[in-house]
Amino acid sequence: MHRDQEDIDAFVRGERIGQKFMDPYYISRGFTVDRSTSCHEYDVMIACNGREYKVEEKYRAQDYGDLLLELFQCLEEPQLGWIYHTRADTLNYIICDKDWQPEYFYCVTWRPFKKWLFDVIKHQSSIKTIVSPKGIGISLNMAIEWAIIPQEYWTKNTLEKSIP
Repeated sequence: MHRDQEDIDAFVRGERIGQKFMDPYYISRGFTVDRSTSCHEYDVMIACNGREYKVEEKYRAQDYGDLLLELFQCLEEPQLGWIYHTRADTLNYIICDKDWQPEYFYCVTWRPFKKWLFDVIKHQSSIKTIVSPKGIGISLNMAIEWAIIPQEYWTKNTLEKSIP
């Protein structure tokens, strides 16, 4: 098996483990969970009191103090990153332990945050970028420190440590 495929498979396994913890969290907050509609535009649909929310979930094995946003998924065959494709209402940026069990997550109101982000970028002379050779090709990511993101766009939520 190609090394890139091994990385992709490992990440997909980790995401599935994380989802097994997130689904009970959503349910414990009164939401129904539907992953059957998952697509290129969002990962899960949750609903409560007649209102549906499209949620993009991003799992990270460690908190680096920033929000990592994929600009290009594959630099060899240019493919725009998920920040351009998602139609989510909310981004749940989930920080996991070494076994991919979510410990806490940042809940970002996606559309207002994205507008703020692109307004800020217009006035920046430099942006911290991270190139990652793991996953589907070589990706180019933008790292935005939580400390500079206005609190009105995100909350930090803890999760109970339990086995689903």
